[in-house]
Amino acid sequence: MQAKAFSAFQRLKTMATQKPCFGQILYPHLELLEVSPEAHLTFSLPIHKDFCDDFGLLSTGTLTTLLDATTTLTVWTLNESSTLTLSVNMNVSFYGSAKIGEIIILKSKCTSIEGKIAYTQGEIHKNNQLIVSGLQNIILTHKNLPN
Repeated sequence: MQAKAFSAFQRLKTMATQKPCFGQILYPHLELLEVSPEAHLTFSLPIHKDFCDDFGLLSTGTLTTLLDATTTLTVWTLNESSTLTLSVNMNVSFYGSAKIGEIIILKSKCTSIEGKIAYTQGEIHKNNQLIVSGLQNIILTHKNLPN
């Protein structure tokens, strides 16, 4: 499971370098910390000024992007074929943010895959306190991802 998670994580970083996107700034700093046998993934991310708004805080958009990326990685880790995914529904609650110099911990898991839909959950913590939680539905297209 660890090898599959690492492979999915490398794929995300590679894809971010191939086309201009916000991931080019974020993903190189994301570190995969832990992979459970059930493919629950844990990441850390130190907050840099490039991620933040004019007030030095992570925006809700950035936090949502991180939640989307980490839950997608969980689905990629579980799926035997490297499938292309499409996020179709997110329900995100914000309880706080993070600022430059802080480290956030991101946790993601897939609760089930039913047909072509993966149901995922993600959380972002700072100093052991929950700052973001979310539920996401991801469609699996069953097409191979580009190398």
